[in-house]
Amino acid sequence: METGTSDEGRTGFDPRLEAALAHQLRSRMFAELSERALDQSELADLLGIPGWEASYHYQVLERLGGIRAAEQTRAD
Repeated sequence: METGTSDEGRTGFDPRLEAALAHQLRSRMFAELSERALDQSELADLLGIPGWEASYHYQVLERLGGIRAAEQTRAD
């Protein structure tokens, strides 16, 4: 029986990614990216936000591994 603590949160993601996904816009981006591949411009259009805002939140997800996790979800 393992009694150690894990760095993963309740979703199985890194706690920093889990916290980032608490942001409504990043959560929507993650959901869209889990369904299909989209670039930052396509996300901006889809979500009705300026390109700079999509780029910022996309980069946050990318830096924390959320883009990679979304791609893995899509592949499953």
